[in-house]
Amino acid sequence: MLIKLLPKINQVIIILILALGYILLFSGAYYSHPNAEDIALASGPRHIGLIDSAMLLLTSYDGRYSANIIHGLNPLSFGWVSGYKYAISFSILFFVSSFCFFLKAFFYKAKTEKVGLLSALLCLISWAYTSSLPHQLYWLVSSYIYLYAWCFWFLWVGVFLKYIHAQKEFNKKIYFFIGNLLMFVDIGINEMFLPLNLFTALALLYYDKRKNGVSFLQNLSVIINVSLGIFLFISSPGIIDRFHGLGLEPESVSVIYSLKQSLGAYLKVFIQILKNPSVLSMTGLLALGFFELRWKHSSIKSTFFAGFLILAILYSMTLPYFLTIHSAEIGFPSRIFTVITSGLILFLPLVLGLYLTSNINIKVFLARHKTILSFVLLSLIFVDLFYTVNNLNILKKELLNGTITAYNQEMETRFKLLKEVSKKDICWQKAIVEPLKHQPKSIYYPPDITPNRSNNIWNLVYESYFEIAEVQLKGDTLNKLSLLKKNTLFTNDD
Repeated sequence: MLIKLLPKINQVIIILILALGYILLFSGAYYSHPNAEDIALASGPRHIGLIDSAMLLLTSYDGRYSANIIHGLNPLSFGWVSGYKYAISFSILFFVSSFCFFLKAFFYKAKTEKVGLLSALLCLISWAYTSSLPHQLYWLVSSYIYLYAWCFWFLWVGVFLKYIHAQKEFNKKIYFFIGNLLMFVDIGINEMFLPLNLFTALALLYYDKRKNGVSFLQNLSVIINVSLGIFLFISSPGIIDRFHGLGLEPESVSVIYSLKQSLGAYLKVFIQILKNPSVLSMTGLLALGFFELRWKHSSIKSTFFAGFLILAILYSMTLPYFLTIHSAEIGFPSRIFTVITSGLILFLPLVLGLYLTSNINIKVFLARHKTILSFVLLSLIFVDLFYTVNNLNILKKELLNGTITAYNQEMETRFKLLKEVSKKDICWQKAIVEPLKHQPKSIYYPPDITPNRSNNIWNLVYESYFEIAEVQLKGDTLNKLSLLKKNTLFTNDD
């Protein structure tokens, strides 16, 4: 009797996992607030306009031409501070839906609900075990770099696959145009994705040649598009100055040393993900056919090659960072590996599950025990996500112990005060805000205003955005005017 009920129990477990997981994620989004760098990157578009702000960043800071425009679409750029939480909620939906769109392009006659479940589960596990949840999700300007780059990659690759498989000429032209546009956008978001985008474009052109007989010359516009995007990124004055500043230190080390550092960090993350209970369980569920997906190619040789290629490309994505830092003491760059952990968690189960289904003996064994094994694996995912140490559990703990709600109250009080002071019709508007007493690790990441303007830039950021003469922390003994005098910015002309 219990065996007959197991399929329904399995459905209940998977719904429970997704419900609890996404309630936690959206709760984190609801209580999120911008930090000082969010406000800094929104001040430019708000005061000088989107285009001028993007151009300023391109000439003085980086080559992320698309990301700099996306920063200008931040709700903060329109003065909508409370819209920050809704932008993060959108990011959650954007990541899951774009990954779902990408997956459907790789499965033959895949059911939308099954692909949707798979996408939501893998994305949830990705957020649970990413190296820094604030960098990837809750710090908005950071998520534009480390999350949106994946989203746009999923979209342009999915659209290009539709272009390759389309039969009607009109549809092919539409897909071709949209795919190229999305690709160009993705190239301009994050330098880590330059090698991924280049390789993917070449691989898809090769696939188009094999399937439809279309030569590289006929797809010359795609090659031009990729080349133009990469050239625009790496040749911008901002990224050149930034690379020079990073690489010309006295303690600069050899390229070989940087490669060793990158490989060591990558292997550390790879091993952690490879033995992760949720990742292994998802591999098992895919091998069992739980999501009813049909693989187009399932030979052991092609699966092994695909797995090796994915691992090599993901490793190559670390190189734009490690090869430009040249420091003997890099440490572990958590923000960089949010991209890598996402890639490993999203793709490893797919490749390993494909490999298992390539072996007929394993496939027969799994088919015989599909229901009970699915129950065991889903139960393991539930326990792993909600009862072991990971980002979701930290988020749950900080919600339950009041850390996040206390932080939310502090930030709401701060922004309310700043808005009130900005409306005062006086010569020298001064806002004295409380220092943050609660900084939840799950959703918050600095920078913030520092005591006595020790890092003066963040005070200036708040003052510029809210158009207030002075913003200082309660308890400061040094104000803006005394700091100006101390730095001899005022001179006596008498």
